[in-house]
Amino acid sequence: MPDKAFIQNQLTKIEQYLKQENLWSAKVPSDAAMSSATPFAADAMPFEQWLQFIYIPKMRDYLAQNDWVPDNMQVAPMAHEVFASNHLTLTHLLMTLDNLSRAKND
Repeated sequence: MPDKAFIQNQLTKIEQYLKQENLWSAKVPSDAAMSSATPFAADAMPFEQWLQFIYIPKMRDYLAQNDWVPDNMQVAPMAHEVFASNHLTLTHLLMTLDNLSRAKND
């Protein structure tokens, strides 16, 4: 079973990928966008901004309080929907964390 350092490393790889592929934003979304109740804040920001400003910080906060990832995450399917066959590396990084969230319950 992977440890906490592995999970943190996956989050760092996601951040690095977003920066490398120019998907990292210098502009923080509005407070209204950040508080969107729509899944992935799809009504308020692009998916890559959701990863940057919501997913990565929340995952890091969660991991600081827990030893594992939240149960039953399904982020990779959204990445596949948004990016199709582009950014497969990013989708696979997200899939790894999704799979860990399901493996916990197996």
